[in-house]
Amino acid sequence: MEDIKVSIIIPTYNCGDYIKDAILSVRVQLHENIECIIVDDGSTDNTEEVVKEIVDGDARFTYYKNENHGVAYSRNFGASKATGKYLIFLDADDFIACVCSSNCILDLTLLDLGLIGVGLGDGSGAAILGD
Repeated sequence: MEDIKVSIIIPTYNCGDYIKDAILSVRVQLHENIECIIVDDGSTDNTEEVVKEIVDGDARFTYYKNENHGVAYSRNFGASKATGKYLIFLDADDFIACVCSSNCILDLTLLDLGLIGVGLGDGSGAAILGD
């Protein structure tokens, strides 16, 4: 399972006041084979400075700053840069449990799923999407 790479994509726009929690939640993932792609959609606040200060020296993080095109464009841009087998999309004002990427991999591989969603507030890190 450790050889499976997970790409976590964080689109952001003027999130300098709260993106820190999202980034820190990615940094503490128990599954270590991750990359985090942060796509700034033309922020005019201090988002770039905050991001660069937090991820400085951590090669798992890549920061891109684009012109403003909207969150869908940013997610797609991030996905196009991803090298992981699986993608996790994380909003800049959210955070994920430290077991999120591990649980996602387990659910996807052991249960042979193609798509899962991350639940809110249950602490489990993953929830199966069903009927």
